[in-house]
Amino acid sequence: MPPETITNLRDAADQPARADSDDATITMPIGVFKESVDWKIKATNKEFNSPKEELVMIASRLETLRSVMAFQIELLASELTKIRLESITQDKERRIEWAISNCGLKSFKFFTKDGGWQDIDSKYLIQEILFSFRRGHGRYIRGMSSTRYNNNAGDTHKGEEQFRVKLKDQLAHLLGKEPRVAKEEQGYAIYYS
Repeated sequence: MPPETITNLRDAADQPARADSDDATITMPIGVFKESVDWKIKATNKEFNSPKEELVMIASRLETLRSVMAFQIELLASELTKIRLESITQDKERRIEWAISNCGLKSFKFFTKDGGWQDIDSKYLIQEILFSFRRGHGRYIRGMSSTRYNNNAGDTHKGEEQFRVKLKDQLAHLLGKEPRVAKEEQGYAIYYS
């Protein structure tokens, strides 16, 4: 502080506060000045304590926000999984319906053990298989061959294998994806996937 301000403060200890028009300094009694300084120090101390409290509150709010966001992310992931499953189901249904409508494409003739020499058009079997797929099931394809059955076991096995390959190819052509053929206890079965 400039020396004249200190002098003015001493001289004005008992005088009320006033502003000098010539000077930019404000003079006031020392008691009032001391109270003002004490109040500023206390306010500054509160400001220094306040950031700690603020940080604790901010940390608490951030933790709450993190928990809420984690919960929302879980909900979104769950909804996304549902949407994916619905999409897969709708895609499967759409593929099967199209295949049922067009099951005569690329059809071939095959024979059954019970049918003897009579050949059968594959489109009827394809329809049955597709209806099974639509219900979420598979279908047994045992006792079917691309060649007539005879007493030669080697020819029978080869004809049945050729039949499974042709059937699988025809279904893959209609569905746009290859079905699964599995050997089970009761013979071969075919499934959508």
